[in-house]
Amino acid sequence: MATLTTSTRRRTAPLRSLTHLLLYVILIIGAIAMLLPFFWMVSASLKTLREVLQIPPTWLPNQVTLRNYAEVFRQQPLFGRFFLNSVIAATITVISVLITSALAGYAFAKFEFPGKRLFFVFILSTMMIPFQIRMVPLYVM
Repeated sequence: MATLTTSTRRRTAPLRSLTHLLLYVILIIGAIAMLLPFFWMVSASLKTLREVLQIPPTWLPNQVTLRNYAEVFRQQPLFGRFFLNSVIAATITVISVLITSALAGYAFAKFEFPGKRLFFVFILSTMMIPFQIRMVPLYVM
């Protein structure tokens, strides 16, 4: 007697597939909208002034030039140092935030301590306030 095996794979419902497709289309449109200004900035930095100001504007430069970057270093000799200082400050900040956040997350996940819930709510509530709102009082100080 022959045995018949049936497939246990479930097919996804057409509505669910359509929902996923719509979600991906929305995400792709959002990603393009977020990346377009960055692409425009890089493209404009590689154009001559005449190309940047031309009407109608072009997305890609007719002739790629690095002269704008050379001009920045010529007009501002300390630009390289300023850039390096920014990279160092950003790197130190990212590493320290990454380490402290990982340790704090581990402590909240694994340990019980008095005030844990209150402290967690405080951290979440401060994350909900955008930096632009907190920036003004910092500037006044």
